[in-house]
Amino acid sequence: QLCREACGGMGFLSSNQIGGLIKDMNVDVTFEGDNTVLYTQVVKGLLAERSQMNTKQMVDEVSLSSPLVSNFDSIQGSLNCLMSWKEAMLMAQVVKLGPKCFDVNLDLVLQLAAAYIEKRI
Repeated sequence: QLCREACGGMGFLSSNQIGGLIKDMNVDVTFEGDNTVLYTQVVKGLLAERSQMNTKQMVDEVSLSSPLVSNFDSIQGSLNCLMSWKEAMLMAQVVKLGPKCFDVNLDLVLQLAAAYIEKRI
């Protein structure tokens, strides 16, 4: 953009190829961060939803203790139970870090988003 502005009106000519360079650069920046941005938005939505729940709902939602083998009635049930447990454990860690989790431990945030998405797909 700086080169285009420095060239004045000539910066808009297609023959100088500045427009093509800018277009390629914008795509590369978006390509690198697209999934990370979407994952962080998922976690921000989860945290906002969690802040609206009352404490009793959070405790009743899922137990943070290890899933018991007696809860596994079928393969599908066991997978759902394990995925819920994984999501709850990651959520507990993110909540413990608070708002700074996005700066301090982005990997944890991305793992929580992936766990949430895996459970729903």
